[in-house]
Amino acid sequence: MRNILIFLGVCFVVGWAACSFAQLPTQEVSIIATRFTFYPKQIVVRKGQPLRFYLTSTDTTHGISLPDFKIDRQIKQGEITTVDFTPDKAGSFPFHCSVFCGLGHLGMTGRLIVVE
Repeated sequence: MRNILIFLGVCFVVGWAACSFAQLPTQEVSIIATRFTFYPKQIVVRKGQPLRFYLTSTDTTHGISLPDFKIDRQIKQGEITTVDFTPDKAGSFPFHCSVFCGLGHLGMTGRLIVVE
């Protein structure tokens, strides 16, 4: 009987530890950069959940800068650029095109919203 209780106790502790430290699944987000806009312009994610951005451009080389998370990548036309990170703070964080792409470049912005 004692061995059974020890076995059950060990199973409980191991199971609890596995659940406690289980990582959230990666949220995948496709972002399209095209003449002076990003699609989608607003992205909502959870704090602590790993993210993978798939970035593509339909017309020319663009960039994406998300300064609050130290992200700045080029997005080349016809290629997929992948960015992996885990947001570690909640809030509303702006992103913008970081490669000059024409007269509407300054308006090429978006927002990452990280919720608890």
